[in-house]
Amino acid sequence: MITTLILTILLALFYGVMLMNVTLVYFAGIMRFQEMRDAGRFKDDRMLWIWALCNTAFGVLLDAAINVFPFSLFFWEWPQWKKKEFLTTARLCRHFETAPDSWRGKQAARWGKILLNPIDPSGQHVK
Repeated sequence: MITTLILTILLALFYGVMLMNVTLVYFAGIMRFQEMRDAGRFKDDRMLWIWALCNTAFGVLLDAAINVFPFSLFFWEWPQWKKKEFLTTARLCRHFETAPDSWRGKQAARWGKILLNPIDPSGQHVK
């Protein structure tokens, strides 16, 4: 009984970490698509634009999924649905803006500084 519970928790944590890694790869790809769009590369190739749009939609679904499972554990709270906090970036920005000195604000700043801001072409994904 306890062994099954421990294995279930470990499996859930493993899938949560893997889901976060896959989402980060999709985020990097979406940011590259944004650079390509700004450079006008999609005007020449409609199939590339459709492929980028489908991958962006899937990446948004992955982002919404990690906002619920792993990040609810990291921040010890559910997303604030009434504030339309569907994606992880909205949650990170809220914690960074409202309480930058709290442990949640510091954790949000760490996620932005280490992972998200270096990938974003603007350099300011979590503001």
